[in-house]
Amino acid sequence: MHLKAALSSVDEDPIAQRLMSIFDKRVGRRYQQEDLDALVRIGRQRFERKVPPGYRDAAKPDQVEEGTGDFLIWEQLLRRASALKSNVLFVTDDEKDDWWRLDADGEPIGPRVELIDEMASRAGVKLVMLRRPEFLEATLLPSGWTAEGLAALLARLRGVGAWEQETVLRSAALSKDGFITRRAVYQLARFHPDRLLVGFTRPVVTSTRHLQSLGELPDGLEVALKANYLKPGKANGFKVPRSVQDAMHALEGPPAGGD
Repeated sequence: MHLKAALSSVDEDPIAQRLMSIFDKRVGRRYQQEDLDALVRIGRQRFERKVPPGYRDAAKPDQVEEGTGDFLIWEQLLRRASALKSNVLFVTDDEKDDWWRLDADGEPIGPRVELIDEMASRAGVKLVMLRRPEFLEATLLPSGWTAEGLAALLARLRGVGAWEQETVLRSAALSKDGFITRRAVYQLARFHPDRLLVGFTRPVVTSTRHLQSLGELPDGLEVALKANYLKPGKANGFKVPRSVQDAMHALEGPPAGGD
């Protein structure tokens, strides 16, 4: 995105404006040049040993900071956390594996263990990382789905070939309690019994984000389809929020035998 377009989108985004007002005058101080030069050297040395974060940017030596921008941010976090003795919540849209532990589908599931350990040893505090959509979901009251928005999501799922997710989402939304069992998912999607359901909801999440990026869906929506767990381990099924149920009923009518 061009800088002008990025600034324009921020000016028109009420959430971004609110966050900017919160962070006003709460930005870290610039590094002194001597300190910056030393840290760039340290960052390049870390990259050679694949020490996170930021080594995936090692091929950007033409930049002023020689590709060490992520490391410089990390060093600021360490110093600030050490000074305040406060646990750290770091929000980033970076999804590369030099920040995150990734699951089998390449989806971030938590910060790299090295980062957790370095934060503990340098600052004596804990590190939590969230991506921006997760942060907004955790801090803002999520908005509900409309029939038009759900129709756009279902069309997107069909368009990307995610018919299994579309079918399961429809079935869960038209059920009495918004829930579909694990067994029913295998039957509807015609999955082999040995197939794992890890990452099953990912097309729903990525399709929602894509439509939000186009302005066809609002930010802060409830997650349309979530795995449901009774205990750690395999999901016992999948669940949709009430707003998705209401939107689906508006599109297709209530389930057979419903009120």
